[in-house]
Amino acid sequence: MNSTSPTLSPLRQRFLDDMRMRKLAPKTQRGYLRTVSRFYGWLGRSPDTATAEDLRRYQMYLVDHGTSAISVNATITGLKFFFASTLDQPELMRHMHPVREPRKIPIVLSPEEVARRGLGPEMPSAAKLSANTEDLFARSETAAQRGAQIVVWSEAATLVNPDAEAAIRVRGSDFARRHGIDFVMAYGVQLQNPPPLIDDKTNGSGRTVQSLRYTGNTTLCPPSQY
Repeated sequence: MNSTSPTLSPLRQRFLDDMRMRKLAPKTQRGYLRTVSRFYGWLGRSPDTATAEDLRRYQMYLVDHGTSAISVNATITGLKFFFASTLDQPELMRHMHPVREPRKIPIVLSPEEVARRGLGPEMPSAAKLSANTEDLFARSETAAQRGAQIVVWSEAATLVNPDAEAAIRVRGSDFARRHGIDFVMAYGVQLQNPPPLIDDKTNGSGRTVQSLRYTGNTTLCPPSQY
């Protein structure tokens, strides 16, 4: 009995290869595929025949149908990758523009929530430290997939075990490089002395462009003293 497997079109295969070559996260790849598939469904023909005017009309269609700013920006990011990387026609995106997202009022945590997250004066468990950090990376991943060009952790957003600090900084650099964004991590490190803060800024290439460590009295120390 012969069995056949579905054959991918050359265009789809190249798109998949381009994403894999750049080591995009699986979730990001699925998001980009979904974006291009939806555009294809709207266009009614192969997306490699689209014009700049088609793309402009598609953004108007999304806006007119109540698509959220976050979703519009995520769509633009996925299409930008497809047209710039796979089709080598970045100029076709010249009429698509990111939408301004409304600023949200910062959340003020209650004392109970602070305690639950392990951010109080007591030393949290290693498991809780890891869970907080993983949650921040997950939320950063979502923001990047939705089109954010700059992702910033609020000051001392989480606490990091000193033994895990180096690995987390490498992970942050890899994250910035993979998504081509500016990524700012700010976190506390539990030490015997007043817990210092790390403010690492990594650009789209994953290179650290600024790194400061300061103690509770904000006395700056050069990176060479890490």
